[in-house]
Amino acid sequence: MNLRRWFLLLALLPAPGAAEVYVPLIWPTARVTGVAGAVTALSDGIETALWNPAGLGFTRGIGAAGTLCEWQPVLWTGMKYSYAAAGVGFPGLLPGRRTLGFGFDYALLDWGTMHDPEGLQQYSWERMIGLHCGALILPGFSAGISARLVSNKDVGLPISVFAGSAGLLYRHNRFLSAGLAVANLGPGIRHSSYYTASMPAQLRLGLAVKPLDTDLLRIRLLPEYSLALNRADDVWQVSALTLGAEAVLIRYLTARFGEHFSFERDGRLMQKTALSIGIGYLDYVRLEFSSEWWNTSGTESATGKFSLALNDVVGLVRELGKGI
Repeated sequence: MNLRRWFLLLALLPAPGAAEVYVPLIWPTARVTGVAGAVTALSDGIETALWNPAGLGFTRGIGAAGTLCEWQPVLWTGMKYSYAAAGVGFPGLLPGRRTLGFGFDYALLDWGTMHDPEGLQQYSWERMIGLHCGALILPGFSAGISARLVSNKDVGLPISVFAGSAGLLYRHNRFLSAGLAVANLGPGIRHSSYYTASMPAQLRLGLAVKPLDTDLLRIRLLPEYSLALNRADDVWQVSALTLGAEAVLIRYLTARFGEHFSFERDGRLMQKTALSIGIGYLDYVRLEFSSEWWNTSGTESATGKFSLALNDVVGLVRELGKGI
């Protein structure tokens, strides 16, 4: 099946009945948060598959990532967010010794207990379960697809729909890469510009540029643009511009910074500022903390995250084995 047919299939994914759900707009890990979500052009981290599954075409070995945090504690006490992802790449599995990669992720936004119209307590949550696949189809060029089950439970029974994503990623060399992705395609995906934790169907275009890449210091710049593909409940929303940057010192210490601006046709602006710091061992394992600040038409909030990521479990074991 060619790429054109995959895009058509994803656009036509069915939803059960007339059900509609929100897709949580949450950057899944501290690393993604630190660059304000500008990871469409990245392939070095299993968590980037949530934004662009094509990155799995460059995956080598086994990777995993996880996050657990309180979500927007300033606005809602007790709301929690958890995320877990795993993936594996098989170099040489495809013709021409090209890579085929697979990924799985699970995200849960736990709202805690709410009260229904009769005053009874109801447990509320938003959940996503995703399967991703990426393949290196040409030298330096990969394509990927995702299928995702998105479920919301407010009061009453949960509502679930399917959504799909697809993406392309081109790595010209270690200094420059570009990514293009369409995300959250499906007739059951709902969006409201006044519910700032929801994400519309989107077209994303991102670049990753390394102006400096040495053993002592690596710097990467990550500009990204996204455009909403579905109409919100109230106004057309949103186009967004993201500017991210990351620095890695002697392959052990990391620092990231990002600014995200969402623009709406009624003139409203949502701004997010994010940063993260972390420590790791070479490029194999990474422990990071991030913080993000929101400002939506005068309403402010903040969230902190701790994340642990393993980029190549087999490579890490081999590296540690050299010292034994």
